Amino acid sequence: MIRKFSSSIVAVALRYLFQKRIALSIFVCMLLSPALAMAAPIYGQNIVLNGGFESGDYIDNGRGFMELGAGTSYLDNWTITSGSVDWIEGY
Repeated sequence: MIRKFSSSIVAVALRYLFQKRIALSIFVCMLLSPALAMAAPIYGQNIVLNGGFESGDYIDNGRGFMELGAGTSYLDNWTITSGSVDWIEGY
């Protein structure tokens, strides 16, 4: 009889602690959700500038493209660090 009584006390104690942990987790989530909701637009912003390669100092050389070597700054917001890139005016 004592064994059954002590195991039910342990079960009640575990159930109590589990309910407290769930309540604490819900409380923390409720506190953090407004901060996360306000931070979401930051991640939605476009961080790539001139992603379509439409702005820069394009010089028409009659061939339809301009070869940009390393270190050139003709293409706005882009840096060519090695080799070269062909900037194509259009097809």
